[in-house]
Amino acid sequence: MAPTISDIDARAERLQDVMQGHAALGVFVGLVGGWLFAFAQMQEVNLWPFFAFEVHIPGDARGWAGAHVGPILNGMLCAFGAAVVPKLDGKFRAAIAWTLIATVWLNIVFYFCVPFGNVHCMTGGYSKTFGATGNVFDAVGYWAAVSVAPFTMASTILIAAALLRPRRSA
Repeated sequence: MAPTISDIDARAERLQDVMQGHAALGVFVGLVGGWLFAFAQMQEVNLWPFFAFEVHIPGDARGWAGAHVGPILNGMLCAFGAAVVPKLDGKFRAAIAWTLIATVWLNIVFYFCVPFGNVHCMTGGYSKTFGATGNVFDAVGYWAAVSVAPFTMASTILIAAALLRPRRSA
């Protein structure tokens, strides 16, 4: 038996909920990254007026800034995708939804590997620009981001195509 319109609508609504949940978690991880960014800058955990203690958090400011901002932006991308899910062609809907969810989490891996890498996760090998060879964090971060990037880009094109095509009149 073919699915009814209400079945399709219910599935699209569930996808929206799942995407929005992952988007919110991505934003939360970015907010945690903001605390790490601040603590890395000060080299102390300082929650004035309650307590402060020295801590060494490796990585540079740029890396921790990315760990703060990147997950928030990826969460917002997923939230945007969730907003348009009902307007997408049914055959692409789930693939786009799960691609954007994967984008949130794989890019979180990338952004949190950057502060620990030698070459900002731009490669797993040698970088002439940085004059260094990537370590395990560089390789993991690089492959996490690169593995999902083409699918994320394709998903954004499919979303744009769905939203820009002329609507059929009733």
